Amino acid sequence: MRNLYIVQFLFVLTFNLNYAQNNNDINKISLSIIMPENLEGLDNSNLSKLESKISNLINNNGLSGVGYRNNFVIYPKFAIYESKTDETGMKNLISIDCELSLFIKQIDNNLIYSSISISLSGYGNTRQLAISNAIQNINTGNEKILNFIDKGKKRIVEYYESRCNDFIIQADGLSKRQSYEEAITLLLSIPSEVSCFSKVQSKTIEIYKSYQSYRCVTLLQNARAQASQNDYSGSLNYLSQIDPSSKCGAESKDLMTKIEGKIDEDNRQRWQAAMMIYKDVVQLEKQRINAVRDIAVEYARNQPKPPVNNYLLIIK
Repeated sequence: MRNLYIVQFLFVLTFNLNYAQNNNDINKISLSIIMPENLEGLDNSNLSKLESKISNLINNNGLSGVGYRNNFVIYPKFAIYESKTDETGMKNLISIDCELSLFIKQIDNNLIYSSISISLSGYGNTRQLAISNAIQNINTGNEKILNFIDKGKKRIVEYYESRCNDFIIQADGLSKRQSYEEAITLLLSIPSEVSCFSKVQSKTIEIYKSYQSYRCVTLLQNARAQASQNDYSGSLNYLSQIDPSSKCGAESKDLMTKIEGKIDEDNRQRWQAAMMIYKDVVQLEKQRINAVRDIAVEYARNQPKPPVNNYLLIIK
């Protein structure tokens, strides 16, 4: 006889932001992954394996699993059916039937953009091994799963298409109020597939330059203070954050030239890399890409965590 257990648990948003993020993730459609923090029925190993499957699904389909804004998420639900225990051999063999459901959801308006349910089965000498085997059998290249992702992507792009100009106007307003980090983070959330993306790029650089001019005076003052104390490594840390096109660009370059003969060998390579930005347009562009990314990462990291949501795991 089968027993039905309904186990309620908490999902927390997995929003892993770090400076090692690939630059190719900038302006990709971002789906932050929601996974259970802990859960009766699945051990940590199986939760990790399921998250890895979802992460691979996202990355293999041109999406980013790391986002600057967590407006769109993907999360699973599991229904586990314990179907049979074979006790005829030397060891019990447990086989289970499972149903995995995946959802792509927009947090702002609580809309489901795409969903899918697929049947799975697994077996093993223990319940956890049977569950592990079922998760391992998830084929992320399955046509049904790929259609689920494709539908979600299309609807997300449609959302940004319909609001792209609104986002640009909003970012411009934030910039005028000197909320530069929030403005840049907003623009980096817009995927490159939208038709107004060239406007998004232009506005992002424009706001970044305004941000640079806003803070470069402080950076330059700090760099001079460090140099006056013979802390040339500290001075370089500040100078390397100043964009050459900012109003402090010329003074920053002059200071870097003055400290050239005073830095030690350990900082020589850093100094050369910093000076290259003033000569190489390609290097300057790379620095700006890194800079806007880091601004968005830091801004997102300092925001309050999103509210915890309740979901159900059904075990039969």
